[in-house]
Amino acid sequence: MPIEFNPQARTAIDAFSGLVISFPRIVASDMPDGDEVTEYQYTFRRGGRILAAMSVLGTEERTEKGDHWGWKYTLDLSSTHALELIARLKADLGNTDDPMDFLRAVAKGLLAVFANQTDNSRDVRYFVLTRAGALRQVGIEVPEGIPLAADGRIILAELSVPAHVF
Repeated sequence: MPIEFNPQARTAIDAFSGLVISFPRIVASDMPDGDEVTEYQYTFRRGGRILAAMSVLGTEERTEKGDHWGWKYTLDLSSTHALELIARLKADLGNTDDPMDFLRAVAKGLLAVFANQTDNSRDVRYFVLTRAGALRQVGIEVPEGIPLAADGRIILAELSVPAHVF
């Protein structure tokens, strides 16, 4: 049965496997080159037991359309460490999905934890990206027909959360 995460409060749950992705701890971080990034620290649990913990780096950007503005958050799943951790999680669950399908499902789960947020006064868009080269490094072939950006980026998942008026 394919894995499918659904938002529940501030988590994402796959009902079939019982896997739960908790809302991440979010911290500002500085890269060695001086770039500022956001670090999302996720925990994957099943039956109250931690199966995996993963850090995903990301960026935030203010977006504008006329007088209307919001936020765009991008999480980058291109690190070999994160991709290998997801592959180990797939094996630990005994999941038989295609590796790319499983990766996309996890990416959607990483964002599903934000789906029920109500404390945003501006529109928010979330994206999870990876790179074709990173996938090939861990043995995942990029299926034909997947749109690639010029730099090899692939959008794995996206989520829009409309502004909430207080």
